[in-house]
Amino acid sequence: MSKLFGIGLSRTGTSSLNEALRLLGLDSEHYFFDLDRLAALDAATDTPIARAWPALDRLHPGSRFILTVRERKAWLESCRRHFASLPASQRVHDLRMDLYDTPVFDELRFRAAWDRHLRAVGRHFRKRPRDLLVLDLCGGQGWERLCPFLGSAIPELPFPHLNARRSAARESARGAATQDEAPAGLERG
Repeated sequence: MSKLFGIGLSRTGTSSLNEALRLLGLDSEHYFFDLDRLAALDAATDTPIARAWPALDRLHPGSRFILTVRERKAWLESCRRHFASLPASQRVHDLRMDLYDTPVFDELRFRAAWDRHLRAVGRHFRKRPRDLLVLDLCGGQGWERLCPFLGSAIPELPFPHLNARRSAARESARGAATQDEAPAGLERG
């Protein structure tokens, strides 16, 4: 395997995925901007990778990709909280504009970005299903899906869940699937 890229949008479990990859012995970085340093890593996750994944696929043939997803209503609520203010740096502002077409939360634009991202990933990997794992960490998927994809043994420790908010809304949304979550061709497992 050349590289492993976590290409989920913000607030889909990218921190948890990154920690899981580390626990499996991979040298992985989260919210990674330094593409020059990528040669030294096994994996990278989060928003900058979600923006650059088509180019990374061309630059690193044989790489595999993990698209973290979650129930869209819960994702939007998490984004609403997370993207409440303007970013502190121009780099983050530009990144948000590229992915979401806005530097702060706007539900319509975030919905469109979600749909656009999932459609693009689905089209790109339609003929390469073994190179893509769609993983719903917020919905309870974890080691049992990740490890077979990587060819790794399942560790005897709990799957890491970082940045998890405990709320009644999140728990009631957990595992709920809606028709508009993922485009045809993207199985959630």
